[in-house]
Amino acid sequence: VYWNIDSCLRAARTLRRHVRPQARILFGGVQVSSRTYVDELLTCHPELDFVIRGEGEQALSALVSSLARGDDPAGSPGLSCRTAGGVMHGPDAHPLEDLDRIPPFFIPDNKILMQRSLASPSLSYQSYRGCVHRCRYCAYPTGAIARHGLPRCEADLAFILRALRPRFLRILDAHLGGTRERAMALLEILAQHNRGTAVQVFHEPSHMDDEYL
Repeated sequence: VYWNIDSCLRAARTLRRHVRPQARILFGGVQVSSRTYVDELLTCHPELDFVIRGEGEQALSALVSSLARGDDPAGSPGLSCRTAGGVMHGPDAHPLEDLDRIPPFFIPDNKILMQRSLASPSLSYQSYRGCVHRCRYCAYPTGAIARHGLPRCEADLAFILRALRPRFLRILDAHLGGTRERAMALLEILAQHNRGTAVQVFHEPSHMDDEYL
């Protein structure tokens, strides 16, 4: 969920009421990482079962494993859920420090990705998580920065740009690369492998000089 909470809630209500009433419905994402907001969501929207706050890889794996065993997942790190006593929040999960621990997603064997790329003209990519700024109006996570190594970034972007060839690619970094050195390296990678894709990035103004431009 990222600035699309209303459409996500409509989809959840439709799924619960008309498609699969027994489904377990889970929300996650930047917009639902606040405990206060999650309290409101789970209290006011009975169609929701769980909300993962913060990063999802470890919390989602733990939730799925718990449900598969028939265990009660309440209290798991990063997880909020509704209980008989009200909304229960597990402790905050520790964020990943090395994004290369996440198995590669942009690979030919990823059938879901390959099918989606045929149906959608756009793709998104993120080379790092976090942001060094503390803008009050922004819900983007701040604090610790976690990155993919540049070799992983090049492998991912080369596959996206050469094999998938979307019409539009959005780089979701808060500021491209996070540092000027990484931003320059990523611009070189994009220039080397691009075959006509329109690429959107968010630049850090302090990185921009004649060489950068």
